[in-house]
Amino acid sequence: MKPFVVLALVAMLIAGSRSALAAQEGTPIAPYATDCVVQPMPQETIDALAAEAATITPAESPRTETSDFPDGNPVSLADQERILVVIGQMDACSEAQDLPRWLSLFSDQYIVDYIFAEEPVQIVPVTPSAEAEASTTPMATDQGRMLLDAVLLDDGRIVALVSRNAWGGHPQVIWFAEQDGTLKIDAIAEYRGGSAAGGATGLEIPMDAQPAVDLVVQDAAVQLAVDPSELTITAIEAVDWPDSSLGCPEDDGVYAPVVSSGYRITVSNGAQSLEYHTGPNDVVVNCET
Repeated sequence: MKPFVVLALVAMLIAGSRSALAAQEGTPIAPYATDCVVQPMPQETIDALAAEAATITPAESPRTETSDFPDGNPVSLADQERILVVIGQMDACSEAQDLPRWLSLFSDQYIVDYIFAEEPVQIVPVTPSAEAEASTTPMATDQGRMLLDAVLLDDGRIVALVSRNAWGGHPQVIWFAEQDGTLKIDAIAEYRGGSAAGGATGLEIPMDAQPAVDLVVQDAAVQLAVDPSELTITAIEAVDWPDSSLGCPEDDGVYAPVVSSGYRITVSNGAQSLEYHTGPNDVVVNCET
């Protein structure tokens, strides 16, 4: 679908639904603001970027799918708050389907290379995580994302490791660049290290397994009475379970004799380990419980 068509369709969706709480010029936005209040991108700028993207073929547009978290210098608390404002507004404006304001959070280059490219990025409404807790510390947000780490690179850009939930699951690496005196998202990639719970695990977490891994960490934290950050995924193995019991049959249970693909996942707090079996639709089973 061509960028102009995408733009027209989204514009139809958001017409008449824009927030009446639009921030005025110079009015600061709180890091935990849940309304889409960032200044919208002017329509003429949107048209110009869409026109530029239409002249680029997918092969010419660089795409970063996965990434490690790079080394750099620690960022200030002020920059942490700026990051939280951007990612908070990204979620709020996505949920509001407000394209002009959502686009204003990204650098021009990112918009051309990714959003208005031949295969444009979809604006998917987000649902705040029920597990994410509000915090007064900069490295957290109550909008379903947590800022796990942030560093300043030699080229002046800031890189942040951001998770969608309170236990550090499914983290993304997000690059930020200054543009016109404002911090803009310049690139986004899935974190190659997998789940951030417990720090680096050394394991490659398959992307399709990440939702189940998040549920495993959440349940294991309850079972072991520890903070999710204290847990580490120590093993993950793809398994084809012979039936719907997922390898955990009960004595009087009746199970469909169909092969169920999933994973055997082991999580540990250093002193105790728990083994979980997963199946289709991210069903998670702890055989011991």
